[in-house]
Amino acid sequence: MSSTESNFSAWLRKADHDLLNIENNLTAKDIPCDAVCFHTSVDD
Repeated sequence: MSSTESNFSAWLRKADHDLLNIENNLTAKDIPCDAVCFHTSVDD
């Protein structure tokens, strides 16, 4: 596997984990808003 393919695979795996976190938070009784805000912040 090339470096580009490896990076792409790692990115897709991370994106799948991010989606799982979103799904879990949407169905949670208690949403950790501080963690959600942390992960949506943008560094300029």
